[in-house]
Amino acid sequence: MDATEARKGKFDIDYGTDEGQFSGKGMPGLPGFTYGNRWNGWACPYFDKAAADQIIAAPVWGACRVKPSFDAERNVYCTPYEPEGDEVDEWNPQTVTVDGVEVTVWAIGNSCWTWQEV
Repeated sequence: MDATEARKGKFDIDYGTDEGQFSGKGMPGLPGFTYGNRWNGWACPYFDKAAADQIIAAPVWGACRVKPSFDAERNVYCTPYEPEGDEVDEWNPQTVTVDGVEVTVWAIGNSCWTWQEV
């Protein structure tokens, strides 16, 4: 793999329990891509549209005042900054190269959520 290419991986959010959001109940984790970078020891993944749609549909958002969404007009994913607040984080599309193929991805939670590679 070229140093400028991302590689495929499976990811989950660490909730400090044995069962994560995307790898619990026998699920294999959420497919994504990584350059192997870390933030405070946590993985920094990128996700294609199918995986990003799974993230914003996850039940964990149920208690949040602002619901996660995809703004199709701007091609941007929006997630709550904190459960009780009105602020959102916006995740713009990027391009990564995987096995010589360019893939459009969103770095949802990259460098701020507790992602782990599973």
